[in-house]
Amino acid sequence: MVEQCVNCDEKISEGGLLTSPNKYLSQSELSIINFVEGTSYAALCSKCGQRVNTSAHHKLNSSIDEIKDYLQRAAPDFPMLTVGVLPGANEYRALGMVTANIAVGTGFFNELSQGISDMFGAVNEQSGMALKVNKGEAAARGILVSKALAMGANAIIGVDVDYGVTNNNAATVNMQGTAIIISDPAAVLGEKATKSAEWIVWAWSRLIQLRRWSQGEIRDGEIYFPSPPQ
Repeated sequence: MVEQCVNCDEKISEGGLLTSPNKYLSQSELSIINFVEGTSYAALCSKCGQRVNTSAHHKLNSSIDEIKDYLQRAAPDFPMLTVGVLPGANEYRALGMVTANIAVGTGFFNELSQGISDMFGAVNEQSGMALKVNKGEAAARGILVSKALAMGANAIIGVDVDYGVTNNNAATVNMQGTAIIISDPAAVLGEKATKSAEWIVWAWSRLIQLRRWSQGEIRDGEIYFPSPPQ
C-alpha cells in the first residue's frame, strides 16, 4: 500500500534515480512550524511543508538578527564600574569573576569577531597601535558583558584593565571584573542607566530563548512573539 501524506495526499517515498524523496518533516521541524506560524499541523511532508518550514525559520532567524543588532548598539551601556564597593547601603550579590584576554594584531581578533563579541561592535580610530588597543578594549568589554549576562548579572564592578605588547607587536588587553546583581540599581546608576541595563538583560534572555526555539526546544506555555526592544 502506498503511503500518502496526511496533509496533502502526496506519496511518501525514499525517491529513486529520477525522483526526489518525499518524507515527513521531523517532529522538531513540525513543532517549530506550529509554534511560529500559529498552526496545528499533525504532519507535513517535504512538498507541502517546505514553504511553511522556510517561513518559520526565516522569522526566527530575522528575530535573532534584530536582537543581535540591538545588543550591538546597546551593550556598551551595560553598567561597568571600577569601584569595588557600591556607594550607600545598596545591597548586591556577587555571581563570580568575568575575564577577557585579547591579543590584537595576530589574526586572533578577526577570528573572535565572528563569535560572541561580534554583537558588541568595536571602537574605530585612525590606525596603528591605537586602533589595535581600541579594538581590543571593545572586544574585551563585549566578552565581559556577555559572560556577565550569561550569569544573570545586571552590572559588573571592580573592573580592571591592563595593556601590553607581545614580541610580534600585537597589542594585548586584559580586562576583569566581578559580575553582580544589584538589588536597587537605580540608587547607584540612576533611572536612565538602569532602564538601559534592564533592556540589555531582557534582550540577552530573549536571544537565548530564540536560539532555543530555533533548535526546536519549545517549552509548554511559551508563546512566540517577534518584537525586539525599540
